[in-house]
Parts: sequence; structure tokens; C-alpha cells
Amino acid sequence: MFKQRLRSLREKHNLKQFEIANILSLSTPAYGYYEQGKREPTFDTLIKIAEFFDVSTDYLLGLSTSTAHSVSSTNLKPLFSDEELEVLEYYRALDKTNQRWIVGQMIDLDKKAKETDILNLEPKQA
Repeated sequence: MFKQRLRSLREKHNLKQFEIANILSLSTPAYGYYEQGKREPTFDTLIKIAEFFDVSTDYLLGLSTSTAHSVSSTNLKPLFSDEELEVLEYYRALDKTNQRWIVGQMIDLDKKAKETDILNLEPKQA
């Protein structure tokens, strides 16, 4: 049930596997294994998936037909910083087109950062 619901939610949000994998800080193959039923996410990843799609973990696991979210934002404190929660709030307020654009920008920035190390704020050791 999990793999079907995960794929259905991703497609409903018009996301590609690599996009949701990047959002969850996973490799694309690792995420693909979830949708194929070859692997199961950790509890932390399951909660991140539920939070991202705004559904309950019970719904993802097939224990409920209701998508009602049961995890409060206070439970997310160990998973996300205040800044990350703020970004998530802004992200959710956007329409799907702008959400996809933002994800694309983040992917591009990540690629550039890896290529040029522009996000390294620590001085390099000589």
C-alpha cells in the first residue's frame, strides 16, 4: 500500500522522482526503491514524506483512508530547524507551478554549490 500511495501523491503534486528525492535528501534510486516496494523508509524519512505531502503517516502506510495530518509542527522540531520550517510554510503557500519552479531553482543552486563550493562559508585551510 505504501508504494502505491507514495507514487500517487508524487504524481498528484506533479513531481518527478528526482525532485522529491532531492527534497527528502535522498538519491533518486533510493527514492525509486520506495515506489517499487524494494525498500522502506526510516521512521524519520516517513515523517518527512508525510509532512511534505501534508498527509498522516497512517495514510501512507495504508492504516487509514483519511489523509488528515496527525503530526504537529512541534513534533518536527527535532527534524527541521526553525528556518527550514519557515521555508516549508512559504513553499506550501505557493501554487504547484511555483513550487516546482522553486524546487528547480534549489536543484540548480545545489549543483552550482557542489561545482564551485560557493556555499562554504568556512575559510579554507591552507
